[in-house]
Order: sequence, then C-alpha cells, then structure tokens
Amino acid sequence: MLNFASLVLLLCCLSSVVKSVSLVKRGYTLQLNSDSSFCTFMPPHYGDNVENTENKGIPQCTSAGLSSSGRVFPSGFIKSSHYLINNSEHYVQVTGRINRKKYGLKASDEGGQYDYKHIKGVVCDGYKYFVSLLEPNDNRFCIRCCKYSRDCVTDKDTKGCPAVIPGDYS
Repeated sequence: MLNFASLVLLLCCLSSVVKSVSLVKRGYTLQLNSDSSFCTFMPPHYGDNVENTENKGIPQCTSAGLSSSGRVFPSGFIKSSHYLINNSEHYVQVTGRINRKKYGLKASDEGGQYDYKHIKGVVCDGYKYFVSLLEPNDNRFCIRCCKYSRDCVTDKDTKGCPAVIPGDYS
C-alpha cells in the first residue's frame, strides 16, 4: 500500500510540474492598428524595473481586445503615439512618449528591451519578429512588428528607441 501511495504522490507532483511549465511557456498575440489602437510590452507588475523584466514582459494595450494578455495601459500612461506601416519592408511600428509615474516606473530606470529572442511564442501584428523598448528615464516607448528579423534589430538596445526604431518621438 505504501508503494501505491508513493506512486500517486509522484504522479500528482509530475502533473503539477507539467502544468507550471506550460504556464511559463505561454505566448502572446498583439496588434498595432493605429496611433490610438496598439500594444507594447511592459513589466509584469506596477513599479517593476524594466531591465530586470526583459524576459517577462507582458503586452499592455489601448484596449483589452488587442492582445491575448487582456491588459490595458493605465489612464494617462501614453502621452503621444505615432503609427507607421511600411508595406515594402513588411513592418509596422508605434513610437511615442509615456508618463512613467502612471505605472510606478522610476526616473532612474534607464529601461530595457523586450524582443522575440527573449519572449517566445509572440505573434505581433501577424508577424513572428518584434522588438519593443520602454525607457522610463526618457519617458519614451517604441515597438516594431516585423516579417523579417533584419527589420527588428535586437543588438542596439543600449542606444535607445531612436536607434532601434527610428520614428517620431514628439
């Protein structure tokens, strides 16, 4: 009887591990439709440091239906946004300004980059490549969804949004 009880306990533990692993490997879908209808990646919790969450970012959006995360930006977080679609290069992007205080981000937080190399299983506006930066110290954000990896540069993260995703940051 002891062996049967041990086997049942082992199966319960394995079941729990399998369930937790599948939760960790979740992916997201998100959309960039216009300068008033889009998502970008954010730290998972209010006040989290961006750099420390680069592999745990979660999409937040202007409305819940734009991402499988269902998360919405806090009121007043997005100060400005500029949408651009490049049909010849097959990418879409949104760039702009934020109010870091609305999500508890610190002025000393120099930000970080969320991208397809660190967050797996993301479908960004129908594409499998994406790069997203959040820079609380400069009150700036940017995101680009790309058909080709060459258009979603991931090796310039320390240079900031304007170097990684040229665009309008007014």
